[in-house]
Amino acid sequence: MLIKRKVVFPLLIISLIFFLVISALSAVALTKGEILSKLGLIERSRINSSTQAEPSEADVVVKANNFVITNTELSITGSELELSGYNPEKAKDKAVKIVIEKKALYHAATVAGYTVSDEYVQKQIDENRKAVESSYNRDDYETFLQGLGMTSEEYWDSQFETLKIYGTISNHKEALKNEYLDAGEPADGWDTYYDNYKKSVIKEEDITIIKH
Repeated sequence: MLIKRKVVFPLLIISLIFFLVISALSAVALTKGEILSKLGLIERSRINSSTQAEPSEADVVVKANNFVITNTELSITGSELELSGYNPEKAKDKAVKIVIEKKALYHAATVAGYTVSDEYVQKQIDENRKAVESSYNRDDYETFLQGLGMTSEEYWDSQFETLKIYGTISNHKEALKNEYLDAGEPADGWDTYYDNYKKSVIKEEDITIIKH
């Protein structure tokens, strides 16, 4: 499907990485290098799980009308949250909410016709990779890649589907915001409106948590 409205999504993955590093430095007794290396290992687990075949029934812990979530997915997100300072129990609970919201919003965006094109995603990857590789803190990025066990090219190639998901969600969100404002609604009410929209989308999925 074609993009209905052009939006530019940020250096999503790298921004997340360095947000987690900043959070973790104040929350756990690890050096920045150790944190970056651990994040690389976590990301490697995410990449490996995304290339596997259909999840086994035993690994599925959440079922919805249009998607399932595996224990592996929640464990990876939970590990990132723990590294940023959450205790294991809170990390587990937050991971469930994060992954449910992402999958529900992505499905809604694709159904509404806001899937970003492969060409758009590749352009973002090329631009983001160039920006990161020429940044002042490239050494941090290289440490992350060492933990990941990938070259820069391999890493960005592995991010295609992730960036497509978040780009599609962002594309739809921007369109919803424009429609909201065009209808004469107050700008300061947008956040509340979108929060309610997210809740309605999740409710429509009829979520069942099998085990957690």
